Amino acid sequence: MALNFTKINYNNMKKIITLLILLGTKNLSAQTNNDKLILEKCKKPLIEVYKTHSILFDKIENYLVENSKIEQPKFNNVRDYKIDSINRIHNLNLCDFYLQLRKNNQQFYPLIKSKEEAILISNFVTERFVKIDSLYRSFVEEKKVEKVSENTTNIKVSDTLKPIYEIGPTIDACKDSPLGIEQCSYQIIYKAIMNNYAVPEIRIIEKSILKIFVNFRINKQGIVEAIRINKTSGYFEFDMEAINVINRIGKNKKFNPATVNNKAVSVYYTIPINVMSQQD
Repeated sequence: MALNFTKINYNNMKKIITLLILLGTKNLSAQTNNDKLILEKCKKPLIEVYKTHSILFDKIENYLVENSKIEQPKFNNVRDYKIDSINRIHNLNLCDFYLQLRKNNQQFYPLIKSKEEAILISNFVTERFVKIDSLYRSFVEEKKVEKVSENTTNIKVSDTLKPIYEIGPTIDACKDSPLGIEQCSYQIIYKAIMNNYAVPEIRIIEKSILKIFVNFRINKQGIVEAIRINKTSGYFEFDMEAINVINRIGKNKKFNPATVNNKAVSVYYTIPINVMSQQD
């Protein structure tokens, strides 16, 4: 399957980007008194959004610190379903923080009325994300249970489960597909993820291309569930959008589960999600 990219257009960020370009990138450096300056220089509506944003950042940081350590499987080829459930809960909680952050972020830009406010808010967001990204990368490494290849370009069955099933997960719409019912079902998942990944517009990022490896399963009920990030993009909100889009697919599409001896079984997969930055 051809490699697909999700593009970042930053349509809702054009105003702040224009202001920052006019002032040059050097003004993006962190300021130790940035929070104080926001309270002094910005108007009240913008300060209120800033305060809500700051609380959310605090919650994310605290959650990552408090839940960074978790018992890992003793053998690489044995999947611990209890740990999978715990990791899934962690990702659901972090994704909920991300969705709150994304919603609150939409209130920022209409309230920015000056170059100074644009600089202060950008510095604030950048400062907080530097710490969150660092904590998050450590968090992901603690949860990782399998290696992934950078050359992976499609969905593949997870190596750690070593599944033996007679019939893989399928969807009824693929019953008469010339690709075969299983391959067609995989393509539906892949395309749904690539077409529905909503690129976060919370900050400007430096990298032009991001790649995220997500571990998910189709469970015994035929529901798609995100389990963990196997390899992070390095940016918290981009990983969380990957978790978000897979869980949304799980709510909208139901599969016929894989079977062994006519009994339903869960099957785990890893998928790469590619994001191309296009700041125009």
